[in-house]
Amino acid sequence: MERHDAGLREWLSRLDEATADRVLAAVGYVPFLCFLPLLTRRDRDFARFHGKQSLVLLAGLVGAWVVIWILELLLARILGHILLIGILFRLMAWIIYYLFGGVISLGYLCAAVAGAIQAMAGKPWRIPFIAALADQLTL
Repeated sequence: MERHDAGLREWLSRLDEATADRVLAAVGYVPFLCFLPLLTRRDRDFARFHGKQSLVLLAGLVGAWVVIWILELLLARILGHILLIGILFRLMAWIIYYLFGGVISLGYLCAAVAGAIQAMAGKPWRIPFIAALADQLTL
């Protein structure tokens, strides 16, 4: 593990500070790599801003999917076995799981790609609603 970390540090040391910040901020929008700019560039405002924003974005996606899974469990697996009306519960569960879940996932993907593009361009682009929550994090 230390060998990979040393390789990353060596590669980053060859870049100037602003380019390294932009690269790590953009990589931070890859799911579960949001901690990379927070840990490696904690003293740099630009990378920390995008790292916190991508962390909040990922937490929102995970939270939304937890709610979707709970609703699907409740509607389809529990209430879906009620005679006659169970079909409606299963239909509602299908709509929530596939349509709502698809919209949430697509929204996450669009925001993450846009954030990565803006980070590579060196712009502190604020994702609506997400950036306000990210500003409240003290990392």
